[in-house]
Amino acid sequence: MVLPEEILRLSDKELDKLPNNVYQSKYVMYNKQYIFKKEGRVANKMYYSDVNNKVSPIAFSIKDLSSQVKPLTKKEVHDIKLNNIIDSVDKMSDEKLRTFYLNKAIEVFGEEYVDLQNDNSYKDGYRYSIIIWIPSVIISNSFEQSLEMKDLYMKLTFSNKRLHYLQFARTTVSERELRNSYIFSHLSHSHIGTYDNDLCMGDTQIKNVFDRTRNSTKHCFLNIVPFYYLLKEYISWESIEGVPYRKIDNVLCDENRFKEADIEYFYDANTVYLLLLSHINDFSFIYNINDIDYYDIKLSDDSKDHIRKVLNEIVPEHYLYSYRNGISVTENFEQNYFYKRYNDTGSEVMFKEENIKNIVIPDDDLENNLEKSIHVDILNEVISKIEEEFSQYIINKKLKQRG
Repeated sequence: MVLPEEILRLSDKELDKLPNNVYQSKYVMYNKQYIFKKEGRVANKMYYSDVNNKVSPIAFSIKDLSSQVKPLTKKEVHDIKLNNIIDSVDKMSDEKLRTFYLNKAIEVFGEEYVDLQNDNSYKDGYRYSIIIWIPSVIISNSFEQSLEMKDLYMKLTFSNKRLHYLQFARTTVSERELRNSYIFSHLSHSHIGTYDNDLCMGDTQIKNVFDRTRNSTKHCFLNIVPFYYLLKEYISWESIEGVPYRKIDNVLCDENRFKEADIEYFYDANTVYLLLLSHINDFSFIYNINDIDYYDIKLSDDSKDHIRKVLNEIVPEHYLYSYRNGISVTENFEQNYFYKRYNDTGSEVMFKEENIKNIVIPDDDLENNLEKSIHVDILNEVISKIEEEFSQYIINKKLKQRG
């Protein structure tokens, strides 16, 4: 439906004044095809003329007016404008649509964070990419865990006047993230500086909107702005419920940084045991009586930890290892070195005609901050010896009492 110039020229204030009552409306819609302008009333009839001069003037009885026509409201004007634009979208040139998609990205993300890249090698039509750079974003989850992602690039590639695919890349990643195969929670691949489109969106609003942008030119035109805003939400939320490819928790725990430490020096558990006895006065224990002659005695957790701390003070230093989550560990140097080789290398990411270099953020000196403790294998051997000796002591004592 074509809107006449006199309506298109109406300001927002004038549009706001358009009445909802058909009897007061200066403009009415008829048969969902025509817009008529009120010319006047004669007796019990209202006379209208077609603002586009396509049909002859028409008259309606006052009694039947509300059932024959509907008022032209601000909403109707907006809907007509939108429908007219949609009807013309397929006829728009690739350049005009490209400009529209680009300008909307700039409105949402800011001009300095958006880049346009044409693909002149594409032979089957007109293809280009809009690159959106996110310098830093905090991604969180429902477990109240969060992680800062640096230098995230989102590549939206358009062809045939609609969105074709979406890819993510990151060029600044910590050693900890790389060790735990993390680039983004909902991205399966784990390589720094390379684009990948294996993104999981689940059964979500962004997935539905994304599918529509790829469906047709009209759908892309209508949904690209909502999609830009949904991307902002998507990159800042890890959906635990949706089972992400990668988890923030894995990065925060960083289990892959260390490996279990082997005992490097010869030791004699009996010597350590005898040394301990001269430095400990008592301990608590629990026991089960399996039968009348056997007592299964186990030291309490508090006693085990107390023994560990006493041994840390009295054994030679070479018996002490980094202690993390109840395990004696050493840094996985071979694996950590593997990731350092990416630092300061070129990536496949181009932004505003610059090849973006990869940056690998080095680890903090975590191992030096870990507690040094006697190797758990030595500790467990000493604890087992105490439990065995004490169990035998109790058995012998009971046998004496019976004798």
